Amino acid sequence: MSYLLYRRPSFKWINIWSRTDIISGELNYYDDPALPHNVAPCVQNMVDHKAWVPLYAHVQYWNNPLLRQQLYRLVS
Repeated sequence: MSYLLYRRPSFKWINIWSRTDIISGELNYYDDPALPHNVAPCVQNMVDHKAWVPLYAHVQYWNNPLLRQQLYRLVS
């Protein structure tokens, strides 16, 4: 099966994560290993360095600029 058949380049998948968030992590499982790392149509993994408080980091994303910037970029 064709990887691009299911993951079209127009589909933007952004994963914002933090090393101190015990629930989140970098997503590489869903990408074609033959393609370059973190290059579209792969999952765009972005570390939110402002989500740094252990355990609380999982909800810190909502108040940090990285999430707002990515949402704005995708809808504009």
